[in-house]
Amino acid sequence: MDSLTFDLSKPIKVQLNVDGKNDFVDIDKIYFSAPSYKHRDLTIGLKKKFIEAVFAMTASLPKDEAQKQVNDDNGKLDAKSIKAILYAAKDFDIVSFFKKFEAFLISDIAFKDEEKKQKLVALDLQKLDESDFEELLAKYLEVFFIVSWMKTLS
Repeated sequence: MDSLTFDLSKPIKVQLNVDGKNDFVDIDKIYFSAPSYKHRDLTIGLKKKFIEAVFAMTASLPKDEAQKQVNDDNGKLDAKSIKAILYAAKDFDIVSFFKKFEAFLISDIAFKDEEKKQKLVALDLQKLDESDFEELLAKYLEVFFIVSWMKTLS
């Protein structure tokens, strides 16, 4: 998959160029591109921190119980499991992880328009509802990162 459209539960007002005119409009979708190698400095850090969270959350569990905690019924790591890992991992710095993910998004991964010509900026991200941000983080990780990250763990 090379893109993702995320539906916001609470629209945000952003500055958007529509037909050559800048205006403030409400958007209810954010458009994402897949990461590429040029994002490696940011993705490597996120990958490392997420894997640390997985190990921190499952360290005290027997292997089969740890596997059940991390995977859904289909043996995959879904958005719900990702959020559980991030919040349940003991001594995991989730605030730092969220900040790194925010820096990654505004690097040129998140867009206000379907054509992906108008980047989402930090000010736009600050307007997101907290639950929308958590959900989009988990969904982005699920769609673009988990397959390669979990290969690292196997």
